[in-house]
This record gives sequence, structure tokens and C-alpha cells, in this order.
Amino acid sequence: MLFTIDREKVEYIPHKKEYDIWRSRLSDRQYVEIMTEMEKVLSGRDVAVSSFVPGKDWGYPYYYIYEACEEDQQHSAFFFGLLFWEAVQKHPDNWSFQKYDNDKELAKAIKGMTYFKIKLD
Repeated sequence: MLFTIDREKVEYIPHKKEYDIWRSRLSDRQYVEIMTEMEKVLSGRDVAVSSFVPGKDWGYPYYYIYEACEEDQQHSAFFFGLLFWEAVQKHPDNWSFQKYDNDKELAKAIKGMTYFKIKLD
């Protein structure tokens, strides 16, 4: 489950219009393969940075994202981030998130969203 820093549950997917367009281009099987792979990434970790997950060489199942975005790298990265957001929302552990865009040095190194496990009182 995904929560804000203030511990409010997040139940929406940002940029839903774009998400819906790109998601419609994935088959259900492709979507399940991607989400299963993301679940594996999240399991056993306390911190996950979305932009570090696929790396530079996108093999399957992540390549399906690239195909769904008509081989546009920027859109693919954006859609990957939205799918990762959704994977964190569906994960049984409690997670929060932060984007390091206020620190120029960190923003260069960490382009994606940083997710980290939290404990709720």
C-alpha cells in the first residue's frame, strides 16, 4: 500500500489519461508479467528507486512497455514509473515515496521516484 509522507493512503494513479492510453496497448498477459516482475523487485527490499529498476537495457517483460509507448523512450520511462507506482500501491507492505527534485545533485543521480517502507502506528 502507498502512503504520503503524512501517512495518507494514496489510491489514485497520477496522469491517468496517459496511463489509460498506454495500458490499453498492453495485453492482460503482458501487464501481469510486468507487474509480477515489479513485485519481485519490491519483495525483500526496504527502498526502491523506480529509475534504477529496469536499468538501461530493457529486456522482457519491461520491453512491452517500450512497445506500448510506440518505442518512445521518454514515454516509456514515464509509463514505467506509473506502473511501478501501481505495483507499490498493490504491494502488501506499507510504502511512502519522495522525489528528490529539490536537490540538483540528487536529482541528477535519482531521476525516478524513491519508495521506502514505513511503519504505521
